[in-house]
Amino acid sequence: MNEDRITYGASEAEVNRIEYIEDFIRLNEYVSDEKAIEQFEKVNQGQVKVLMEMPFTPSHTLGKVEEGMLVLHYINVREKNHKDFIVYVIKNTANT
Repeated sequence: MNEDRITYGASEAEVNRIEYIEDFIRLNEYVSDEKAIEQFEKVNQGQVKVLMEMPFTPSHTLGKVEEGMLVLHYINVREKNHKDFIVYVIKNTANT
């Protein structure tokens, strides 16, 4: 366990869930969805419009730019059954 993380009052299951999601984020090289959108917009010189309604309330909003695509990953790990919603955004090349 990461010793500099404050987990006072957290159960062992909660600590394990926190460690799992932190590992998942690190191993998949995710950043915040805002930062990923900003990176994608800068490279592609355009604006991304993001979904405002999700089928659930995410506990984590993640993103990354990968192989020229913007990957937005919305996760809810607060409930027993985890939920994921993944959106792939590609550059519109129709007008270029």
